[in-house]
Amino acid sequence: MAVLLLGCKKGYDKYWSDENPKTGFIYDKVKGDPNFTTFAEGLERADLVKFVNVSGLYTVFAPTNEAFQQYFKRTGYGSINDVPVNELFAILSYHIANNMWYYYDFRTRFTTTKKTTYITRNNKFLNIDVSAADVFKVNGVPVINNLQDIDAENGVIHGIGEVLMPLPNAEQLFASAFPNSTFYKLMQNLASKQYDRFNSYDSDRDGTIDSVFKSARKALVRSVEAGKTRPAGNT
Repeated sequence: MAVLLLGCKKGYDKYWSDENPKTGFIYDKVKGDPNFTTFAEGLERADLVKFVNVSGLYTVFAPTNEAFQQYFKRTGYGSINDVPVNELFAILSYHIANNMWYYYDFRTRFTTTKKTTYITRNNKFLNIDVSAADVFKVNGVPVINNLQDIDAENGVIHGIGEVLMPLPNAEQLFASAFPNSTFYKLMQNLASKQYDRFNSYDSDRDGTIDSVFKSARKALVRSVEAGKTRPAGNT
């Protein structure tokens, strides 16, 4: 335990010393770094700047310009301006995790608790692999060695060589596969009209949380158990 605490203290001193100044918020740092100009443009277009350029603590996995070029080739988009705003919002929100996690933070938490999952700003999870001293991956994508632990006043930035794609949640799967099912319609009827823009995912800005499964689940279970709904042929 003493060794672990000593290691944490050394890491804390390293990242919070006067030799490692935290000048600028996250957006300012990525905008000023030539490796992340496309990511900075995407944050602007997705209207995410106001959420990462304010007080708070965030961890951003920032795809490099080369990573976005690969993404454009795969998807057929010509530039960041061709990506639909709602799609861009969903993707880039997935690169922003709550709280500030340097490599040594991830490593310490894994060593002590085996924690590997971290929630993002769109309420989906990233898997962080720091299972060995020379390993630092997010969803299997290596963090670029000379682009990790970039300091900001409100968090830390880790550069990656691939754009991360969030998996669809339960509500999105039902919408695409069973849009006319009783279950899906009930989910929509139970959608919450109240949300916290900082912690909720409302890509079309209509005031309804896009993923309603979490908030609707208890009511759905009670309703089914009470016999108020009957599964249709495609539910």
